[in-house]
This record gives sequence, C-alpha cells and structure tokens, in this order.
Amino acid sequence: MILSILFAIVIHILFCLETSNKYLIARWGAGDILAYASTVALGLLAMWQNKKQQEENDKAQDRLESISIRTNELNVINKIVEFESNRIQSLKQVMDDYASNCNPQAVALAMAKDMLHFPSVIGLTELEKVIDELFINVGRLMRIDDVLQYHDDHPLNCAYVNLYHCAKRSINNIRDGKIDTNDHQAMEKDAKTLAHFRDEFLHEREKYLVEQEIKLKKLLFEELTLEEIRGLYNIQENCKD
Repeated sequence: MILSILFAIVIHILFCLETSNKYLIARWGAGDILAYASTVALGLLAMWQNKKQQEENDKAQDRLESISIRTNELNVINKIVEFESNRIQSLKQVMDDYASNCNPQAVALAMAKDMLHFPSVIGLTELEKVIDELFINVGRLMRIDDVLQYHDDHPLNCAYVNLYHCAKRSINNIRDGKIDTNDHQAMEKDAKTLAHFRDEFLHEREKYLVEQEIKLKKLLFEELTLEEIRGLYNIQENCKD
C-alpha cells in the first residue's frame, strides 16, 4: 500500500516537470502509466500468492504423507504387539504342560494307572504320546524366534531337547523292563536324573520368557520406530505384512 502511494506521487511529480528534451516528453498519460504499473504489480502479487499457496499445499501434502506412513507403522506395531503377547502366553502354557509331564511324578502316575499290571504299559504309552505332542508344540513356538531357530546350541534349545530325551529314556526303560521297578535305588536315581533335566529346562524357560517380556514392555512403553522394532525382533522387511 505504501509503495503504491509513493509510486503514484513519483509519477505525479514526473508529469509536473517540464523539459526541453523531446525524448523525455511523455507519450503516455499518467493514468496509462499507473494502469500499467498496477497491472504489473497485480501480476507479481498473483505470482507470489500462487507460490505461497503451492508451498502450503506441499507442506500439507507432506504432513498427510507423514501421517499416513505413521498410521501404517502403528498398525504394523500393533500387530507385532498382539502377536508377541499371544506367543508369550502360548509359550508359558505349553512349556508348563511340557515340564509337568516330563517329571518323575507324571511317570509315577502313569506307571500306577493300572495296578493290576504294574507298571502300566498303557499309562506309560499315553504319557509318552502326550510328551511327543508337547515337544512338537513347544518347538513350533520356539522356532518362531530366529535366535532359537538358527542357534541349536542355545541353552533353552539344549535344555528342551535334553528333557525330552531323558523323559523318553525313562519311560522306555521302565516299560521295557530295563529298570526293575522294585529296585528303589535305581528308580530313585532315574527320578533324580529326570528331575534335574526338568529343573534345568524350567530355569532356561524362565530366563527366556523374562527376556521376551522385557522386549515386549520396551515395545509398549518406549517410543521405538518401526525399524528399531524390526531390529529388536529380527523381523525382515519382506515379512512386515
């Protein structure tokens, strides 16, 4: 506004001046000059407004894209949280069942299922079947974790396999008569061996589950990016969906 007023005053003064130089004598009127200047000024103003509007549109588009990306990330994060929560709960349950069946008490109960035919072959075979199924179920859930899948020497993997072999050996030895059930010393030794491997498995189970729960709490309560979460859980880019 101020520039427009100053420009008009300058034009007014210039047209009030007289000159003997014919080249400086105006061929246009003051109104023509003002109209031309106004047109140029309006054009420049329109260009500036268009540029500002485009910049605002670009910023708005960037914000929308950022929101869209963050929304997609949150959806993926929620899926990871749900999946890991369910996996931990499932692991707790199936590992507890596995340890409960791979222990001396379970073997003793299986032996006594049919007191007329002690030790009960049916009871021991049924227990063996349950242990086989639980071994597969535990392994399936454990192998979801790449650390366990690709490291057979992981302490939890070793304890899990050792307990299985010990429980199977104990059942087979009793069922096949390789251990005299009347030999209390031999039975006690076998029970202590099985209890040792059970306790070893429970110890490694607890360590692993605590680690997984710490990771889950970190995921829930810390503002991690999706890339950081993928790194935390060793999730590959092509597996995010």
